Amino acid sequence: MDMLTPELLAHLARTYPETFLRWCREPAHCRLLPSFHARGEHRTASGDWVEFRLRLADDRIQEIAFSFEGRPVLLAAGEAVCTLCTGLSVTAALRACTEEAIAAELGELPDADSWNLLLVRESLRNCLLDAVAVSRQPWKGPYVK
Repeated sequence: MDMLTPELLAHLARTYPETFLRWCREPAHCRLLPSFHARGEHRTASGDWVEFRLRLADDRIQEIAFSFEGRPVLLAAGEAVCTLCTGLSVTAALRACTEEAIAAELGELPDADSWNLLLVRESLRNCLLDAVAVSRQPWKGPYVK
């Protein structure tokens, strides 16, 4: 699925490294999960937002996806987070997906993008907090949203 036009990718290539662009070229996780155990979002005053949804299996993140509205860095960071989190426990994902880890996946970013990484991290944190209820109370697992 092509989310960004070739023209926009060419424009982004003037500012961002190849490690960033590879997350934007073919996003695999930018979609809505029809059934999920947990969701979390965060919004900014300017209208940018990111929402994560995940499914758990055996107390691990089996599948995670996201939707967003805003700058392309949200797409790249969301893709990186989904890749980093898949297969981890909820607490391991919370520890592993720091802003620094996300930035390391994306490559060198302009300073202005650090706020976008914070937005992505907060959205993920909210989703993982929602998942803690299922993780700690397994009887809630069959009741997907």
